[in-house]
Order: sequence, then C-alpha cells, then structure tokens
Amino acid sequence: MPEANLGTRALIFPQPAYIRGYERPERVWLSPPAGSVRPGPADDAFQTVRPRYHKEPYDYPVVPPYRGITLPPILPDGDGHFDYVLPEASEFAAIHAYACARRVADIWQSYLQRPIPWHFRSHMPRLEIIPELDWDNAQSGFGFLELGGDRDKTGAFYPFALNFDIIAHEMGHLVLLGIMGVPQDWRRVPAFGLFHEAFADLSALIGLLQFDSAVDRLMQRTHAELWLRNELNRIGELVDERQIRLASNNYRVGDGTGSVHDASRPLTGALFDWLLDVYVDILCDQGVIARRWIRGQRIDRGLDDNAVDHVLHQFRHAFQIAPFAFRAALQSARDVLGRVLGACVLCLNPEMLTLEVLAEALLRTTDRLYGRSVDSLEECLAWRRITISRLLRRNRQRYATHRPYSVLYNDAARGVTA
Repeated sequence: MPEANLGTRALIFPQPAYIRGYERPERVWLSPPAGSVRPGPADDAFQTVRPRYHKEPYDYPVVPPYRGITLPPILPDGDGHFDYVLPEASEFAAIHAYACARRVADIWQSYLQRPIPWHFRSHMPRLEIIPELDWDNAQSGFGFLELGGDRDKTGAFYPFALNFDIIAHEMGHLVLLGIMGVPQDWRRVPAFGLFHEAFADLSALIGLLQFDSAVDRLMQRTHAELWLRNELNRIGELVDERQIRLASNNYRVGDGTGSVHDASRPLTGALFDWLLDVYVDILCDQGVIARRWIRGQRIDRGLDDNAVDHVLHQFRHAFQIAPFAFRAALQSARDVLGRVLGACVLCLNPEMLTLEVLAEALLRTTDRLYGRSVDSLEECLAWRRITISRLLRRNRQRYATHRPYSVLYNDAARGVTA
C-alpha cells in the first residue's frame, strides 16, 4: 500500500508533557491522505489560524473567520507530513492543536460510521482553530476552537494546545452539536447541557485510550487496577497535580451545586463504572481472572479492607502473567463504550431530551449491540439515581443498595495515586 494512503503523520502528547511518563509525544496517523493537508495546517474540515497580535476570545456576535493579521501558515514536509516539527519549535503548538482535533474527529467518525457535519456549516465550511491565546480558558463554539493555557505557582504558562484532554473535551461538544443539533431553547432542556458535558468528558477518556503508549503506561502504573486514581479518570489534568474533573466519582443525581458540570458527573461516573464493568467481564469471559474474585465480595455493606486487598492482589498477580490480555480487554471495553455512545447519539432528539430518555436510549442501544452488558449498565445508572421507565426496569430495586464494584474499590483506594 502506498504510504500516502495511510494518512498524514503528526506528533501528539497523549497527556501533557509535565505528567511523568508522557515527556515524549507519540507519532500518529491522521485520516487525510499524505499531501492533502494544506499549509496551516488545514484540510477540508479544519483551518488553523495563528493571530500575529493579541486576540480577544470570540464572544457573540463576533464569530469566525478571523480577519486580523496572522503568522505564516505552517508547511508540511516534502511527503505531506507534519511530524518533522518537534516540540521545541514555536510552530509545534499549532500543529499539535490541529492534530488533536483531527484525531478526535477521526475517532468519532469511526464509531458513528459517518462524517461529522459541523453545526455551523451554513456559515463556514471549516472549523477555525486558534491554538494560542493569552487566556486562562478554552472554548468551542460557532465555527471555532480556541485555546488559552494554565499557569503554575511560579507563573509559568502551559498552553492548552498541548493538552489532548482539553482539546478532546471541546471537540466532544462540537461532535455532539454536529450530530444532534441544538434545541430551540436549550434552557428548557437541562439534560441537553449535562449530556454535553458528560459526552465531552468521555470523549477525552476514550480518546486517551486510542494511544498505544498511553494504554501501556496506564497498565504498567496501575497493574491493571484501573479504579485507582490515574490519568484515565482525571479529565483535563493541569499543572500542580490538579484536574478539571474526575470520571471516577461518587456523585449521584441531586448532589453538587446544581451547575451543569455537577449535574453531568453522575452520568459520567455511571458510564465510567460501566466501562470498568465491561473490562472486568471481558477478562472473566476469557478466564484471565475469576469472576468470584469480584462478584463474590459484593454485599450490601460493601467491601472491607481485607476483601479489597484480596481482589487487588489477584489482579496484580494475573496482570503479571498475562499483561497483553488486560490491555486488549481495556481496548475492547473502550470500543464498546464508544460504539454505544455513538449509536445512542444518532437516535436522540435534542428537543425531547431528559435524563430518563437518555438512560433508556443508552440501555436500548446496549441491548441491541451488546445485550449481555445491559444489566451491568442498568445497575450503574441505578446506583447514580438515574431513573428509567418501568418497562425497562429489570433489577433496579435489587441494585439500589449495591454500589457498582468500580465505585466500591474506588472508595477503598481513594487518595491512592498510581
């Protein structure tokens, strides 16, 4: 096969370089054929723009395209690739921002099995990426993705253009807007906002698991005990060991301040719990671990320290024997979550969205695609107080007092960092 057909090469940090083990970027292939990505970088869906002077963040009614003076577009090498630009170069942040956004679009197009239409396509054909702003935030919106940065205690600046999690989160919003659209009055549909935040967080989580180097490091650090706090369940890890949100959390419906981010946490947590349930079930099906290690310890009062220690010891021992089986199980569970989310999004009406409708869509989609995992998903949703209709309710009463074991082990190991 000609190399051009493999796509365009670029370098991406799966996690920011200030996180131990991620000091070097990974070389990845992006879907556009080599030679098709134009100077910028730009392709049929993305346009990278580097303002020469200070730019204020977009704020309606000011929207792209950017009309100010810009720095020269970055050229591909003679073979059409961008991996020749190294992280030390001033141009690298722009290439990295483009590559991250393009990769997330490639991931969701694979799960959705269709191109992603931009919700602003009637105004402009391509998403404008502004990779570096003197700003402490990042945002996506009507035709744009723009990235500021974070500062540590010394005042040193760390651009979000080099943070895959944050770019993947913002791209998650854009993917969902392109597929679902926007309700006429989103304030009347509160579930729309919470689903957006959960989907965006899970977009970052699923995206991280597409990097071979990240999966390898994750497994080695945790010894396959993925409920320990690690880079997988930290969404948008910042400097000074801070993070924007945790996918592994104990939030249930009604907890928190009432903000859209707090409202999204039970759904994010439920689907993270389910990801680990699917991961463990795959390992059990393959005989890598014994199901009795996990389910046998599951009682109303939870797990005592001895039970947790026993399960962790069994996982560690099994991982030492068959590390690649654990790695493959996690990647399979990742794809189950990605396909279910993608198929679910295609059947949702933003005007009629409620948390119960969303839960039922997730269960129906799981039942259709991966029927054996639907009870586990129902269990994870029920513990988070995410209700479903009586027609779909199977074991809710039984599960109401049983925490998903991913939550139980996380409780026992809270504060432990891999």
